[in-house]
Amino acid sequence: MRRLQLTTPIITFRDPLLASPFLRWCTIVATALNLGAWIVILGIPSLPGPDAIVIHYTTTFGIDALGDWKDLLRLPVTGTVLLGANIVIARLLATEAASVLLITANVLIEFAVLLGSILLWQVNT
Repeated sequence: MRRLQLTTPIITFRDPLLASPFLRWCTIVATALNLGAWIVILGIPSLPGPDAIVIHYTTTFGIDALGDWKDLLRLPVTGTVLLGANIVIARLLATEAASVLLITANVLIEFAVLLGSILLWQVNT
């Protein structure tokens, strides 16, 4: 009876962006943070409603801007656009250093988007 030997990995990535485990995990983490920002914003209990919602808040002046509930979607939409753009640009660039820079920046950007979403949720509840 012959034994099955796996000499090659079951899943191989031909894409240079996903071939590196570091870049792959950074992309997964950035996507999860972006998804978390969407969940937080869409989880605000007063959405959608006719009332004005706090769009911008500073510790110095307090509430700076009020707006419609659709204005809150700017933050996660911007995060999604930046995530997609950085991934596309990283795939188009041939150098690994530029790809690492863009994908690592994705994680930091999406962390800031999630933090901003949490703070907006906190102000509006």
